[in-house]
Amino acid sequence: MVTLCTRDAKHVRMDTSPTYMLLKGDKVYSVSRDDDGVWQCMDMDKMKGMGMSSLTSMFGGGSKPDYDVRYEKTGKTEKVAGYTGAVYTAVVFEDGKVVSREEMVLCSHSNIKKLTDGWMAMAARMSNMDQSFGDSIEEAKKMGYGGLLRYGNQMRLSNLQVKSLKSSVYDLPTGAQQVQTPQSVPSSGGDAGLSDDAKEIGMDAKETTKDEIKSGVRDAIRGMFD
Repeated sequence: MVTLCTRDAKHVRMDTSPTYMLLKGDKVYSVSRDDDGVWQCMDMDKMKGMGMSSLTSMFGGGSKPDYDVRYEKTGKTEKVAGYTGAVYTAVVFEDGKVVSREEMVLCSHSNIKKLTDGWMAMAARMSNMDQSFGDSIEEAKKMGYGGLLRYGNQMRLSNLQVKSLKSSVYDLPTGAQQVQTPQSVPSSGGDAGLSDDAKEIGMDAKETTKDEIKSGVRDAIRGMFD
C-alpha cells in the first residue's frame, strides 16, 4: 500500500513507511528517521554518484524500446474508490510485439486526473521509469480517457480524500540532516568511502524504491509503475 499526496506536479509526497519520497520542485528526496529519531534526507540525484549505481539502472538499462499503446473499448463501467470509470483493454506493444494486455479503468474526474499527474511526476523524476507506463497514461490523456483507477489486478485506487493539508507536508522536516555523499566513488569500490549513515539511508532508499515503487509501478504496467 502506497499513500500519495499531491498539490500539483511540483509537490508530491509518496509514503512507503518507514521512508517517504518527497518531490519538491525539481528535486526528489528520500526522508527517514535514524535510530535516534532524527530526520535524515537524501537528494536522490546524488545517488548517481554513489557506488550503488544510478536509480535508472535499477529499472533496466540499454537502449529504450519503442512502445505503442492501443485501447479497446469494452463498453463496461466500473466503480473504484467511489469514482466511476470506463473499462478498456490496454494493449502495449514493445518493438511491434504485444507485451501486455490488461483491463484499465480510466476516469475523467478532475480529482483522478490530478492524482495520476502527481503520481506520474514522481515516477518520471525518480528514474524515468517504465516507458510503457508513461506512454499508456499519456495516450489516455490525449484521447480524453482521464486518470487511472485500476490496472488489471496489480494496481487499484483504494481511497481518495480531498482536503486541505499543511504546506509542511510538502517540505522537508524541520532540522532534517541532509546526508552528504562523496563527489565521486571508484566504480570498482562498491560503497567504499561512504559513511555508515550514508550507507544506511542510501540502502534504505534504494530498497524502498525497489520493493515499494518498483513493485507498485514497474510490475503494474509491464506486467505496469520498469
